[in-house]
Amino acid sequence: MQQPHTSLIPHDGPRTMTIEQCTLAWVHAKAMHSESKKTARAYQDTLAQFRDLLHAQGIDLDADPAILAPLAQGWAGMGRQGDVAPATFNQRLSILSSFYKYAITHEVLHYNPIERVERRVIRKTEAA
Repeated sequence: MQQPHTSLIPHDGPRTMTIEQCTLAWVHAKAMHSESKKTARAYQDTLAQFRDLLHAQGIDLDADPAILAPLAQGWAGMGRQGDVAPATFNQRLSILSSFYKYAITHEVLHYNPIERVERRVIRKTEAA
């Protein structure tokens, strides 16, 4: 009698990671890539802070890109004392975009809303 074919992918459960699983896997991948605990912590904290904002709105990282993009733009520019430096703004967006690229690669999400947000120009104030 022939054995039934078994698959590594369960047919009765989800076929992709959840958002939570994806965030954990992404942070782990970043930590392994950079081999820096400080970098991994910065990525983890940045994503957690953005998710806190989203959760306060009753949404998560998989919400409509038309909603996520302006929220990301506003959040990335917020500092304790007003607007942040262009480099900080761009770094925050780059971290978020990195997560979305990872999620797309792993078929958890299908879009990167951060691509809709324009980066700020970094001007050299002490140029010769």
